[in-house]
Amino acid sequence: MKAVTLLFLSAVAAMPFLMAAENTYQTEIPSESSIMSVKELCENISELEGEEIFVRGSVDHVCRHDGRKMNICQEDSYRVHVKACDEMESFDPEIVGSIVTVRGIVRGFVIDREYLLEWEKNLQDEEEHHHDEVERIERYRVYLDSTGLEEMSEYWVEALFISE
Repeated sequence: MKAVTLLFLSAVAAMPFLMAAENTYQTEIPSESSIMSVKELCENISELEGEEIFVRGSVDHVCRHDGRKMNICQEDSYRVHVKACDEMESFDPEIVGSIVTVRGIVRGFVIDREYLLEWEKNLQDEEEHHHDEVERIERYRVYLDSTGLEEMSEYWVEALFISE
């Protein structure tokens, strides 16, 4: 019993040090050579799904509804969508125009006509109407119709940490 109590007390005593090490890791920015540009990320995003990456770009939009989403871009030709992970606070709208480095995980999913119908149904069930999402659904439909594709993939970065 003494051994179990001693082990438990040792684990409790070590917690602050373990948590500090974890927090240091979360805020650590790697060397410049390890940070991708938005262009590099966009050109390789499908191969990076599920991978942790660092990307740097200019914030050109923060979602006005909840501040949990933003876009970072490079030269207006390349743009990547960034969503805050559950543990992060909302993005401050004041960062629009700032250059940020995002540590995150590349996520993706498949969009097909069935998905778009379900998305539309969910919006109709909500009390608050999101006009921008309705427009986005329509753009996806037009794209699928014009290309003849049955489905497409969408990717984003789930942000774990951002630094200005």
